[in-house]
Amino acid sequence: MNGDVAGALPKALARRGHRVMVVAPRYGNYAEVQETRVRKRYKVDGQDMEVTFFQAYIDGMDFVFMDSSMFRNIEKNIYGGGREDILKRMVLFCKATLEHARVVVQ
Repeated sequence: MNGDVAGALPKALARRGHRVMVVAPRYGNYAEVQETRVRKRYKVDGQDMEVTFFQAYIDGMDFVFMDSSMFRNIEKNIYGGGREDILKRMVLFCKATLEHARVVVQ
């Protein structure tokens, strides 16, 4: 059910004329995305992790996809791995999302 809301709400807001940006890990390959040439490094549990940003404009919405070694090869089981692995992925995702939002708002 949460996935249904996460997919439907941005579309509904865009139809109402709001600017909508969806940020997600790049778990798979998407034909529409283009690399932004923006790469950032973030510290997660003492390790430097690189994130590459991709973007697309689909159905009236801006999409930002983040690619990192932590997000690769898990598209069929995004909650897989041990608790520590999941937490590291989420910390990386949150850090990168907050920075991207800060850059866009300025």
